[in-house]
Amino acid sequence: STTPESTLAAIETLEDKLETIILGGQDRGYNFKDLAKKIIKLNIKNIVLFPDSGSKIWDNIKLEAKKQNKKLPQKINTSSMAMAIKFAYQETSAGKICLLSTASPSYSIFKNFEDKGNQFQKNIKKYKA
Repeated sequence: STTPESTLAAIETLEDKLETIILGGQDRGYNFKDLAKKIIKLNIKNIVLFPDSGSKIWDNIKLEAKKQNKKLPQKINTSSMAMAIKFAYQETSAGKICLLSTASPSYSIFKNFEDKGNQFQKNIKKYKA
């Protein structure tokens, strides 16, 4: 998903099964307030943040955690899909979901959404065994 609204729809589908989410990409000036609100409300445990919009998303998450008086998720900032997947495998519990739904276009560090998806799949396969 390359918009906050489509990422929200994905989150609402998975809800309590979702433990880790990969977010961020090209900053197109999107508003991430509702996304942050949902992440904190559902107590999503782990966040992976890609540049450029990752920092903006995190700022919204911090504000929302303070408003809801809840703990911040664990996070990693990276521009590497390999690092993102390593973190996800280390921190996502068995039976829970890691969602690649960046709420931003791919172009900040990936050629396009296909490149991002291919790198995601390639790195997931490393941990499959």
